Amino acid sequence: MKPIQLGGIAVKCNPLVVFVIPTAAVFGLLDVLLLSVISLGIHEFAHLIFAKRLGVRVIELEILPIGCVARIDPDSLAISRDELFIALAGPISSLSMGITLYAVFGILEIEAKTATQLIGINLILCFINLIPALPLDGGRVLRSLIASRTGYSSATKLSSYLGVFIGICISALGIYTVITDKANITIFVVGLTIVLSALSEL
Repeated sequence: MKPIQLGGIAVKCNPLVVFVIPTAAVFGLLDVLLLSVISLGIHEFAHLIFAKRLGVRVIELEILPIGCVARIDPDSLAISRDELFIALAGPISSLSMGITLYAVFGILEIEAKTATQLIGINLILCFINLIPALPLDGGRVLRSLIASRTGYSSATKLSSYLGVFIGICISALGIYTVITDKANITIFVVGLTIVLSALSEL
């Protein structure tokens, strides 16, 4: 899909996202999808805030079935450690949101299904994004650590290849659940998305 420009940032949608809305509708998960979009918005906003504070330019925002990816201009990085802080901002915000909501709902004694879903979504966002595979935040953390020794280009290749490997493993797990009659298409979609997105980083 052709990117659109928002505030100088190219925003594009991964083709796999097209299947998310009808799939959510079929399984009655539109409410979960809405909560996920809200949580993802907060997660990505944290990335953008840290990038702006560090003077790093975000050049592209890609919407994926498992989240969003904010791609930065490597030439605007003062030091490779800047990307580490930007990458960690998202998972930390999601974890903080999950813990805060858990505490607030606990104090107010709210046990609604929506409250539980919102907490779960934010915690899942945090931990999935910490997987050390590009383009996930964990992969960007890994790249920032490697880049100080190998250079940004080599670090990107290493992190991308690791992302492809991890994505294949996750996809294989998804296929295994289908073969063993414990079908979980979500696992396969997550793995496939990681593989394709990691390849696009090369």
